Amino acid sequence: MESPRHGPPGPPAKPPGQRGTILVVDGDPAVRRVLRLVLEGEGWRAITAPDGRRALAIVEAAPPDVVLLEVSLSDLPGTDVAAALAKRSPRPRVVLMSAYPRPFAGAADAFLAKPLLIGRLVRLLERLEG
Repeated sequence: MESPRHGPPGPPAKPPGQRGTILVVDGDPAVRRVLRLVLEGEGWRAITAPDGRRALAIVEAAPPDVVLLEVSLSDLPGTDVAAALAKRSPRPRVVLMSAYPRPFAGAADAFLAKPLLIGRLVRLLERLEG
């Protein structure tokens, strides 16, 4: 399930054929590993963080194009991390992920229910980058 949100523009579009950087934020190391492998296989640069504080530090140091963000993190709610990211300029696109199949209001550009369908994830990321 996905629910796009319109808002301020994110980072500038990449040249054709060049994919951007995606930050995967999830407390489960297996989820981070699998998503990193899938995203890299699809041509994106993928970096990972296990929690909200580390994600915010990564974004501060080198802003990604898109952040895949689990709602339930060990240190901060994903919705709070998304709200902090929404105040940045340029603002990365944010996709909230959760095993609870309901959209979350707030600063996210989209929502994906877990378990993730890889084809849906790839199409959504392509749309957010395009």
